[in-house]
Amino acid sequence: MRDISYGSLMDSLATTRGTIIAAALAATAVSFIVALANDFLALRYARAYSPIVSTMLASFCGYALGNFIGFTLLSGGAVRYRLYAAAGVSSVKIARITLFIAAAFGIGAVTTIGLGLALRSREIANLYGFPHQPLRLIAVLILATTSALLVGCALGRRNVRLGPVTIELPSLGLVLIQMAVTITDIVIASSVLWLLMPRSGIDFAAFVVIYTAALSLGFLSHAPGGIGVFEAAMLYAVATLSPPSAVLGALVAYRAIYFLLPFTIAALLLAAIELRRLQRPPRTAPASNGD
Repeated sequence: MRDISYGSLMDSLATTRGTIIAAALAATAVSFIVALANDFLALRYARAYSPIVSTMLASFCGYALGNFIGFTLLSGGAVRYRLYAAAGVSSVKIARITLFIAAAFGIGAVTTIGLGLALRSREIANLYGFPHQPLRLIAVLILATTSALLVGCALGRRNVRLGPVTIELPSLGLVLIQMAVTITDIVIASSVLWLLMPRSGIDFAAFVVIYTAALSLGFLSHAPGGIGVFEAAMLYAVATLSPPSAVLGALVAYRAIYFLLPFTIAALLLAAIELRRLQRPPRTAPASNGD
């Protein structure tokens, strides 16, 4: 970090080609479109109905604000509660939707890391300077746990009791679709940063694992958008192979494209929705026919 100056960072941002920015914007749009499927799957899991437009708004605004603010379960959940409640979904079902979406990211992220470590353990170990055998063991444990979850869903045991809490397992088909959607979304989201990064010699599969691990650390830190934690994890892995100022410049551009821009759009959409509600005339009670 001592090699990074404000001037070198600005130079790195200024030299980013417009075609790269356009490709990163397109990948961001595709990522949010793919993420819509998680809300539709969550509605199916909760056995709830919401109009398509309301679902699209809840998904986009929930993810955009949750990613930017942090505390995703609470911030994204609050946005979804506001929009789904207005669509007539009950509080209990909204809670199920929110938990399903949070679990979807957790399962998808862990599975992505497990698959990536199984395929690229040597390359990732070389980046961090330690033996690759522990990474393969972690991959085996992750994939074994994921397989156990799938078996549990396949066997038809729908309820799992954890102390006073009873969790209803989704069907195997729903879990498989959810995992495919989440992994696809993570891969596309990582491609946004991959496009902005200077070439470092890290292949895309290894980069996806590094990105997913850094993103998970950022979410677990509960810092707003994982800021600082995510960047530190990415710099530690990549900055030894590329100029640190170029890597940090890519991270700043990624923050602006994938976090700040969707957050701004979502905030404007929510403000417009609330303003429209305030402008609606209050409902009047029907007139009494009494004498």
